Amino acid sequence: MNKITKLFLFIFLFSYSLNAQLVVGESGSIEVKNGASIEVAGLEISPATDYVINGSTSVTSDLAPLTINGAESMDRHYDIVAPLSDFIGTIVFNYNEEDMNGISHTADLQVVDSDGGTWMNYADMDDTDFSVTHTFESSVNIHSVTASAVVVVSDGCDLTINMEDTYGDGWNGNYLDVYVNGELSQGGLTIDNGDSATATVSASYGDTVLFDMVAAGSYIGETQFNVTDADGNTVASAADGDDATFECIDPNAINLAVSATTDGAS
Repeated sequence: MNKITKLFLFIFLFSYSLNAQLVVGESGSIEVKNGASIEVAGLEISPATDYVINGSTSVTSDLAPLTINGAESMDRHYDIVAPLSDFIGTIVFNYNEEDMNGISHTADLQVVDSDGGTWMNYADMDDTDFSVTHTFESSVNIHSVTASAVVVVSDGCDLTINMEDTYGDGWNGNYLDVYVNGELSQGGLTIDNGDSATATVSASYGDTVLFDMVAAGSYIGETQFNVTDADGNTVASAADGDDATFECIDPNAINLAVSATTDGAS
């Protein structure tokens, strides 16, 4: 095949579909040299070493958001059939104003390594608007790429204690002590007057939190409380002077026993 034919085939592969931006045939390949880059509809791929893209690989762009961890990404993402494997180098996600979907220029890069895999969050390494850049110093597989708001990675549980009095005149001398792993974290939480009050407590993954209701006054049967996590889910509750416990478990942990999510288990 002469150079003109090769050039025509390359242009055809870029233009035959609005979505298919790059297609490498089953027996073909594209080598991107160290220090060079290839751009596919705004996605820049710059390997740190000579990198060969081959074996029925296709890169497609879609001007629509993805939902990642309950939140929408920018209105642009890329899917790579026959993912880039063992890639080391820099990926630049370029976007336009209309792609932002309410997300600021401080967005992070989101990458998933396989169909149905877990999205991984990578910090933007440049201060330039309309691009999100990350350099991978260890090899990764890249199946899909987008950008989303900065994900705050938690290393524990942030809890809100919602105290209530069914009569509406306060807890009448009764109070709540909170222990984390047996150590007093907050003591004497109460409702001085009225029907409600709130407090907060934090725990690390693996911690056990005890909410100890102390009957030091009168009308203990009017007391009740519930505990919610950062997403507003109720994780513990008690009434009539009873205590409650909560296990702060890493949601991404993979070595949990089946019983670990049942009351009183660890």
